[in-house]
Amino acid sequence: MCIRDRFWAPVVNLARDGRWGRNIETPGEDPYLSGEYGAAFVAGMEHDPDDEAHILASACCKHYVGNSVEMSTVDGMTWNRFEFNAAITQQDLVDSYMLPFQSCVEKGQVSGLMCSLNAVNGVPACADDWLIKEVARRDWGFEGYVSTDCNGYPQSYLYHNETFAATPEEGVRDMLRAGVDIDCAGNSADVNLANSALQHGVIEMDDIDSALRHSLTVRMRLSHFDPPGPLDQISTDEVCSGYAVGLARQGAAQGMVLLKNAASTLPLDATKSVAVIGPNANLSQAISGYYGARSPCHAKPGGQFPNIVDAISYLSRGHVTTAMGVSSVTSANLSQIRAAVAVAQSADVAVLVVGTDLTVAHEGLDATNMTLSPAQSELISEIAAATEKPVVVVIMSAVPLDIAQVLANPKVGAVLHAGQPSVQTLGVADVLYGRVPPAGRMVQTLYPESVQHELSIFDMNMRPGPSAFPRPDGRGCTPGHKTVACSNGTSNGRCVPDQGCQMGTNRGRTHRFFTGQADI
Repeated sequence: MCIRDRFWAPVVNLARDGRWGRNIETPGEDPYLSGEYGAAFVAGMEHDPDDEAHILASACCKHYVGNSVEMSTVDGMTWNRFEFNAAITQQDLVDSYMLPFQSCVEKGQVSGLMCSLNAVNGVPACADDWLIKEVARRDWGFEGYVSTDCNGYPQSYLYHNETFAATPEEGVRDMLRAGVDIDCAGNSADVNLANSALQHGVIEMDDIDSALRHSLTVRMRLSHFDPPGPLDQISTDEVCSGYAVGLARQGAAQGMVLLKNAASTLPLDATKSVAVIGPNANLSQAISGYYGARSPCHAKPGGQFPNIVDAISYLSRGHVTTAMGVSSVTSANLSQIRAAVAVAQSADVAVLVVGTDLTVAHEGLDATNMTLSPAQSELISEIAAATEKPVVVVIMSAVPLDIAQVLANPKVGAVLHAGQPSVQTLGVADVLYGRVPPAGRMVQTLYPESVQHELSIFDMNMRPGPSAFPRPDGRGCTPGHKTVACSNGTSNGRCVPDQGCQMGTNRGRTHRFFTGQADI
């Protein structure tokens, strides 16, 4: 999101659980990598070597800190990002969750931080003066503004009022005095809350002056009160210039990870006919508007929204055909597979494009499993068995999927992990046809399916050990009594959790701590 020259980016939270709905927005699971990414993002966004006094635009590293649950129901417990209390050990907090933000501040000198909607160890993150004033400002030297997540000012009252603020005005007070300067939504309800808090003596003008001091200082650095700043010197024609479009395509290609390439299945021969099959073969426009331009640049082959079929057709000199095989990444309907097999058999090579999309996980919704849908797995198996030559599988997914069976299938010649390239599918085709070497590395561990049954998304521990949450597979559970819509926060009434559940096991999270056998 951006407002002229202020951007709510980058997201540097860790992709610590593959089911988290916002993994698609992060640089990965590793705190060092995420921090280096954040610092580089900020430098590119803000710094102008010819004008040290000003910044080009204002970046905002978010969500500080422990934002890693969107909306999940596990064993009768429902938590969303507003109500969730992230119980994090001090060791994990310091050496995992906070490190990327520290890098944003100390290395990137970012001008903005956004605190998260959740609580951390019982204290709403946006009302935690230890996180904001002591750590970010005093210890790291942060000098910019702090924003709530959107509509965040009522957070400590609405969602944590049993243990924290008793009134909405007290919620405003707690956040202002913890170091929050603005609400990212800037809506009238929050303005009215602040006015009410001032009128009732809950806050003082000094509280408002402190917040204004931070935000106006950043505005001065953005040249809002001066002659035109450095950003104003850049023409809007640069946004869709040939250089910019080419750079985006190159970035997508650099992110491709080659997980398997038996008998030199890749690169593809551009003279051969290709069948492009799978529910993600036409994925592009449906995902492009997710925190991206809703009207992308036209200046690329395939128009604004080229999908994988368009990209392969652009580079191939052979005949290109396509079939879905399975109508969507969540469909259980197998009736189209036979027709897809026929299309694959008529071509020299079959490229299967499978994975997930925004119907599975996105802001506000966590995924429920980390496997390919059964129908997609069946599609791969049947086409691989029916074709003469080994097939190519392209995984388009921000959810790290257990693909052990795909990797082990001898008729699957190559597996290319493409992440979610959005409209930059030409970058995928560049790798398939050998124009760009597949030199990317995975940023998330691909876990075996068993992990999703053993460990709840609500368990924030990075290191291995017994879990304080029941197994997500409901082993031993007796369902709790629910007569109305409920959650484990306070806004919709409390759920009655399932009873007698077997407790989960944490085998460790991310490549740093996982003690099991990962796929990748």
